Amino acid sequence: MAESSALITGFVDLRKTLATTGNLTGAEREIIVLAVSIENNCDHCMAAHSTFALTQNASEEAVMTARAGDAPRDPGLGALYRFARVLVARKGHVSGEDTQALLNAGYSPSAVFDLVAQVALTTMANHAHSISHAPVDQAFAPQAWPAAATGRPAGTAPALPI
Repeated sequence: MAESSALITGFVDLRKTLATTGNLTGAEREIIVLAVSIENNCDHCMAAHSTFALTQNASEEAVMTARAGDAPRDPGLGALYRFARVLVARKGHVSGEDTQALLNAGYSPSAVFDLVAQVALTTMANHAHSISHAPVDQAFAPQAWPAAATGRPAGTAPALPI
């Protein structure tokens, strides 16, 4: 990402804005990142953001469930995870029912659009990694996304019923 001042500046500024003025907690943002990264098959982002999710107080169960391709049991985190995966899988074309499910889980319309911003931010990182093929940092190695973690080849996600 550092090869492009426009990309890194936009990435850093959006990340800071979401963290400081957004409507989602750190744990909620990280669960969204895992949902997007599993859809985009980004093993680097899965490792890094599994680590970050745990530091943002996401439960180990929520992180491990998300890494396995399933929605966390927590109703709010599960709703965010499902919506983010559908948003990416359908290339932004979600149904009214999809959006209503997120609203019914207690999220405001503003939070829905913060989720869209988080998906965009994560997609930038996923695509940059897809081009750069940067190795997983040693700090994230304990959360590497190996085939054994999901029972599927690394970088693949189970299909959502869409």
